[in-house]
Amino acid sequence: NNESIAELNAFLSINASLFLKSGKKYICAQTNNEYTAKRIYAILIDLFEENIAINLHVIKENDNEKYQIIIDENFKISEQLGINLNNKEKLISTILKDDKAFCAYFKGLFLASGSINSPKTTFYHLEIATMKKEKANFIKSVINGFGNFEFKTIKRNNQWVIYVKKSEQISDFMKLIGCVDSLMAFEDVRILRDFENSLNRTHNMDVANITKAVNASNKIIKIIKKLKKKSDLAFLSDRDKQLVKLRVDNPEMNMNELATHYNKTHNDSITKSGIN
Repeated sequence: NNESIAELNAFLSINASLFLKSGKKYICAQTNNEYTAKRIYAILIDLFEENIAINLHVIKENDNEKYQIIIDENFKISEQLGINLNNKEKLISTILKDDKAFCAYFKGLFLASGSINSPKTTFYHLEIATMKKEKANFIKSVINGFGNFEFKTIKRNNQWVIYVKKSEQISDFMKLIGCVDSLMAFEDVRILRDFENSLNRTHNMDVANITKAVNASNKIIKIIKKLKKKSDLAFLSDRDKQLVKLRVDNPEMNMNELATHYNKTHNDSITKSGIN
């Protein structure tokens, strides 16, 4: 069906290569992920079992396993899937003709070479890597043209990487390709992290405000003590003397808090500017 073909088109256009053996053409696709290998193999069997030879091989390297899918290309499977393993990309309208096919295509791209940083790290990041600059620009144009995405490209070592860092767009992309469980896990961690960051910012602001109020209060208290030594406080009104005592007894309060406290304890009315 259309969705399966779109997914295979994307996956094989990144991961597949042609080789000759005994005069016959074969396509080789490789992945390190067992789930991905079994999924792609199952789709191929479902679509082409009666017509072509398809084999899945497990290659062990040290403690790691790689999975190779070997496809008989003599039946021109690449033409049936709308891909050209030798030339530049060309979007086949008969394959990507509806939203479901586009979503399947994006899923194939991600299965081929995509990754997402853990939201527990210091930054959000989703990427798809390819060896060709033309392929990277093609993928970027297709994804950004489909939805409200802002994928960018960058060269990293010998690869071209298509990436996005906005958490909302990462969530939207995961939703498009049907990663429901991973999306829920990503959102849970992201929401908790954003809440903790907001809480820390609020706490830091509170600490800064308290520090500012205490520093300002200490300056005023020093002035009050100097005035006491010179007996200049004796000439203050009763209300001013009460405010001076309130200031000395409560150095941590800001002007608004002092005004509120004074009004409650003295059955009087004074504002912040009145204390200043």
